[in-house]
Amino acid sequence: MITFEGVTKTFADGTKGVNHLSLTINSGEFFVLIGPSGCGKTTTMKMINRLIDPTEGTIKIDDDRVQDVNIHKLRWNIGYVLQQIALFPNMTIAENIAVVPEMMKWSKQEIKTRVDELLQMVGLDPEQFRHRMPDELSGGQQQRIGVARALAGNPNIILMDEPFSALDPISREQLQQDIKNLQKDIQKTIVFVTHDMDEALALGEKICVMQDGTAVQIGTPEELVTNPKNEFVQQFIGNRAPKNAESIEAFINTASPYLQPNHSSDVELQFTLNQDGSLAETTYRNMNQLNVEVLSYKNSVKDVYASLQSSNLPALPVERENKIIGTISYEDLARMAAEGSGSK
Repeated sequence: MITFEGVTKTFADGTKGVNHLSLTINSGEFFVLIGPSGCGKTTTMKMINRLIDPTEGTIKIDDDRVQDVNIHKLRWNIGYVLQQIALFPNMTIAENIAVVPEMMKWSKQEIKTRVDELLQMVGLDPEQFRHRMPDELSGGQQQRIGVARALAGNPNIILMDEPFSALDPISREQLQQDIKNLQKDIQKTIVFVTHDMDEALALGEKICVMQDGTAVQIGTPEELVTNPKNEFVQQFIGNRAPKNAESIEAFINTASPYLQPNHSSDVELQFTLNQDGSLAETTYRNMNQLNVEVLSYKNSVKDVYASLQSSNLPALPVERENKIIGTISYEDLARMAAEGSGSK
């Protein structure tokens, strides 16, 4: 958990970049800082890993004041992804990812294993990319390496400062979806800075809207969209529908033929569950499928349709509180449209 308690940052010219800021970022939360240029969002983020020190107030990670922690140990436990990816141009991809583990005195075998694991995690084949140089990669691929490098030392906290803003719209949208999916697996505390409200609403579990160095409103995407605190927040959000306005919840097939136990020979897709109700295995056309995305019952129609398309499966499992409660398929989406839900 990260806490700011009455934090102020006053620069040498007297400008207050952050002004009496108090907020809490829960462990494992995807927390977005958003606001216009100069509002203090990047300054706030940089104070977490002491790239900038506060003038007043206290910042804590769990129970430790960041000012009291050895700065090297502090930063080893905090990954950092920038807009300017800043890969070392004279080092291979593997060497770039290995920088922090080498500082932490990991063995060569541990580092090699971690590099390959991370490349796979960000969707890049280790055999193909391990020995490449940064200038041989596209912008989107370089940013994936930036994410892998930030995760290399297995930190608890990841700071991301407008990491996708320099990318083309297609690469940006793909990486946004990828980081959402990745967060489901790694469950890190992510502090993400952006000036793009669509990006904030798509990624954030909690969003902090900042103005003039202060937190104007902190809430979930739904809370900000449906109940903006003041005119500034309303104008910044604009005319957007709530993220879950077209929720799939009412159309989840809780008696799905795709859920085990089902021994019908004509069902080519089967989701097998663990005793605790979580997904154990997916079998499709007699082949085991890896990394099948599990949807939340709160997902929107748009998100579900995109997930179905990328999965190449006729249906996907849906969970509530870490237990599979049913499936959603193209047929279910069609039923939603026919009944007038989700067709807006």
